[in-house]
Amino acid sequence: MPFADIQHLTYQPKTQAVEVITLNLIAKPRKYRFHLAEVQPADTVHPLSSFMVNGKVFYLDADNFGDKQLLAKLAPQQAAAHVVEAAEEKLRSSGEQKAQQQDPH
Repeated sequence: MPFADIQHLTYQPKTQAVEVITLNLIAKPRKYRFHLAEVQPADTVHPLSSFMVNGKVFYLDADNFGDKQLLAKLAPQQAAAHVVEAAEEKLRSSGEQKAQQQDPH
C-alpha cells in the first residue's frame, strides 16, 4: 500500500473540506480533496502512514504541523505521540536544569 507524503494542506473549518497536495514519483504535484469525515486511521504498520482516505494512505509530519487541533482530527495517534514526546522533553529539560542548579561545577 503506497503512501503519499503531504507537501501542502489546506483546511476549511466551516465546510470541513481538506485539500492536500502530494508529489508523484516524478515530482509532479497531485491534488486530493476530501471531507474531514472521510478520514480513517491508516490500516497499515508502515511508519510513514498518518491517515487514510478512500484507500489512499497519507503521511503528515506531526513535528512540523502547526495546527495541533487539526492534527488530532486527522491523525490522533500521531497527535498523542507528539504530546507524550513534548511532555517527556519538558521533564528531561527541567531535570537537567535542577541538576545544574544543585551542582554548579
